[in-house]
Amino acid sequence: MKTFFLLIAVTIGLSCFAQKQIKLEEAKDHIGDSVKLEGIISGARVFEDDDKKPTLALISLGGEYPNQLLTIAVQPSYKTNGVEFPDNRLKGSRVMVTGKLELYKGKPQIVVRTSDQLHFVALMP
Repeated sequence: MKTFFLLIAVTIGLSCFAQKQIKLEEAKDHIGDSVKLEGIISGARVFEDDDKKPTLALISLGGEYPNQLLTIAVQPSYKTNGVEFPDNRLKGSRVMVTGKLELYKGKPQIVVRTSDQLHFVALMP
């Protein structure tokens, strides 16, 4: 009986953290949800400190800023798939992003805090 209740508790716990796969166009309808979506980079902007070290990158999907459908905010420690800090050279690349959708200045955004949240599916040459 204890095993049964443990199994139910684990199942419920895992379902709370499950990510819903959605289309990029649906991002605005899922604020507060943990999601997984795919899109093509329309543009990117890297912010630097006084020493020219990157502090934040903002990646636009589904349109150029300020008409993007989603912004991906990336911390400078990000590294994956052989790609380091994202910048505008990645325009046209296809990415897969997972995380909690938040609203920032009226636009959906996902903040990438770990390298497993953002994957480059197809890089542009």
